[in-house]
Amino acid sequence: MRPLQRIGFPVAVTGSFVVALTFAFVRVEAAGDPFEAMGVDRVGEPVPAPDLAFRTLDGREVRLHALRGKVVLLGFFTTA
Repeated sequence: MRPLQRIGFPVAVTGSFVVALTFAFVRVEAAGDPFEAMGVDRVGEPVPAPDLAFRTLDGREVRLHALRGKVVLLGFFTTA
């Protein structure tokens, strides 16, 4: 197989993806408010999270306010 034939498919897929994204962005921008165009409700004003305290696996206590400005992923689960 020639080198150009090998890269043809990935280039075609990438090009199609770029074209689809371009049309999506143009549609959203043409509608004015992107939230309204996508049918998504706006979230209210931000509210500070309560200062929670957690124990790490090694027993140290970590407070949520100490992580201000960092991305924090909290996962809560329970069993019945």
